[in-house]
Amino acid sequence: MTTRAELEKQAYENAIHNLNNRVPNSTKVKEMENLKDYLNMRINEKQNNQQQKQLNTDIVSKDASLSTLKQLRDRLVKSIKQTKEDIDKQTQLINKKDQEISQSEEDIRRQEREIEYKKNLLLTRDRMLELSQEKNVYKKKVIFTLLAVIIAIVLLMIVTYFYLR
Repeated sequence: MTTRAELEKQAYENAIHNLNNRVPNSTKVKEMENLKDYLNMRINEKQNNQQQKQLNTDIVSKDASLSTLKQLRDRLVKSIKQTKEDIDKQTQLINKKDQEISQSEEDIRRQEREIEYKKNLLLTRDRMLELSQEKNVYKKKVIFTLLAVIIAIVLLMIVTYFYLR
């Protein structure tokens, strides 16, 4: 795509070229070359002006983009802060649950110790009951043996009394 300045430059160059071909005088050629240089300078100025306008347009669009980026950055910073707060809250909840779990584990260990103690106590009481029952059985045997001996003596006395009488 050819810009207007380039078209003007090309038209001026064509005009100078045509003039150079028609005028053989060297002063005219010099004037024409000066005119050509002047026109080139003007064309460059116009191109520079167009470039400057383009740069200004780019700067304005970049400023708008920068403003948008700043807004996005601010939203991201806000979102990150919110996320950090959420993470801190979750961390506090996790720490609280961890403490509760630790306390529950300690309670469970205490209850297990109590259960073990009561099992030992029950075994001890069971053994004491068993020993007591064995003593009772032994005492019953002794009592029945003594009773049998006494009955045997009484029977012997009765038999002897009737036999000797």
